[in-house]
Amino acid sequence: DYIFLLIRPDVFKKIGKDFLIFTENNPTIISCMAGISIKSISQTLNSKKVIRIMPNVMAKKSLSQTYVYSKNKKLLNSNFRSLINSFGSVIFANSEDDINVATAVFGSGPAFIAHIINSYMIAAKKISRKTKIKDIELIELFQNVLALNNNSRELEKFVMSIASKKGTTQAGVNYLKSQNIKKMISTTLDRAYKRAKEIGVEKKSPK
Repeated sequence: DYIFLLIRPDVFKKIGKDFLIFTENNPTIISCMAGISIKSISQTLNSKKVIRIMPNVMAKKSLSQTYVYSKNKKLLNSNFRSLINSFGSVIFANSEDDINVATAVFGSGPAFIAHIINSYMIAAKKISRKTKIKDIELIELFQNVLALNNNSRELEKFVMSIASKKGTTQAGVNYLKSQNIKKMISTTLDRAYKRAKEIGVEKKSPK
């Protein structure tokens, strides 16, 4: 049997012991919580059968990239794999800290990406009040760019193929570079990663 921990980390720290009533038959515990270590979960629920996973919201459409880690590799059997494969693609982590990285990149990532895309859409519609660009046209723009490029190198070449000296693309790209957009994205992910690590060592709030 499997039990999923789908609660906020701060709630688990406060009332984690209350879940002991669900672990009497020694089920495998699958935690989706950010930051809470296997050691902490094992101690709270008196169980050595703990797996940490980090899916994202797109699991409901079987489109999640889900990271998985357990100290007990025997728990990652065919039954577990069949269950988790229904979320989308599965990546088996080499260390528990990989789950913190996955929390920032794949767990929180969809929100960061959606924010960036939506900002572009808002800006595009702002300068096209007369032509009235539609949302679907802009969504298709992003989809088509990704359909043509499968890795970072291809994306770099793609930018270079469009940007001509003193042209419109170069003007926009130069501005993005001047604002250090790469550092902005790097800092965003770094803060999310550090926050995931902080959650694990924070003491529970007083009642």
